[in-house]
Amino acid sequence: MPELVVANNDKELTSAVNKIRKSEGGNICILGGVRTAQNFSRLDMIDEFILMMHPVAIAKGKPLFISKERLEFVSTKSYNSGVIQMRYRPAKRVKSTSQSNLASGRSKRFRQR
Repeated sequence: MPELVVANNDKELTSAVNKIRKSEGGNICILGGVRTAQNFSRLDMIDEFILMMHPVAIAKGKPLFISKERLEFVSTKSYNSGVIQMRYRPAKRVKSTSQSNLASGRSKRFRQR
């Protein structure tokens, strides 16, 4: 069952994610924009990026990554609408126990204030 978790700071966010990881269920799905992705990436809590590229040129916007991020290609999928889905995983790196892969937990949505 989807649930909304509001975290006021990094410590609360990390704690909530770790609690969900330890619970029984499927993968955690995080829907959000650039700031959400940047926060989870900075905290090393992303197993896979699923990026959707729409066939619209806007000529400006916020960068998804604020620092160099090494990614490993997973797959692409194209749709009749012209949208292309690209899947990447962060390159292998040493992770601490508290920031291990987001591998289990019920489907949750997160928002930071």
